[in-house]
Amino acid sequence: MKAKLLDRMLLSTLLFLGAGLYLHALGVRHLYAPDEPRFAEVVREMILTSDYLIPRVNGQVYPNKPPLYYWLAALFGGFQRVSETTVKLPSSISALFALMITYFLGVFLFHRRQIAFWGGLFLAVNVYFFTQARFVQMDMILLFFTLLSYYAFLRSFSSRSRLWTLTAYFSLGLSVLAKGPLGVILVGFGIFTYLFFEKPLRDWPLLFLSLPHLFG
Repeated sequence: MKAKLLDRMLLSTLLFLGAGLYLHALGVRHLYAPDEPRFAEVVREMILTSDYLIPRVNGQVYPNKPPLYYWLAALFGGFQRVSETTVKLPSSISALFALMITYFLGVFLFHRRQIAFWGGLFLAVNVYFFTQARFVQMDMILLFFTLLSYYAFLRSFSSRSRLWTLTAYFSLGLSVLAKGPLGVILVGFGIFTYLFFEKPLRDWPLLFLSLPHLFG
């Protein structure tokens, strides 16, 4: 009970700080060219045409980025409007969730809530992280889903839980929808590094084979 209460207090502190940093006056700054206005235009044309499968700019197919960010921006605009605030919200909200997963990763890996809290705090006030949390960029969504996938895989290895396995693969797929296959590479490297230092090489095949089957 005390551990859960401490988790809530520390997480609330991180999220309150993050909300103040990433959400305050989000719509005051205009969109910076060239990327931000272009991404906002993709969202506007998706809403205007009701075609959410194929991103377009000025009526031309724009295949440069996967569509997840545009979908979220349209969602935050109620599928009706686009503004400086609504197109930045996917980054800001993803940053808050990334702080939360960072805390849980710290608890899982180091078994000390103080380390997890300080890790989340240092991330929250990092200048680059702060900047990306307030920009129209796909990086923060990619970061959140790769962190979630990595955390879920670790939990799945330790608990043999089908739910964590499903979460790991689902979030890995969403990371691909955020910024292509980079998410798979990042998570794969993270899992490899963890296993290299924590598990004997002979146990690796057994770990993967023992992951719960998703549907059976």
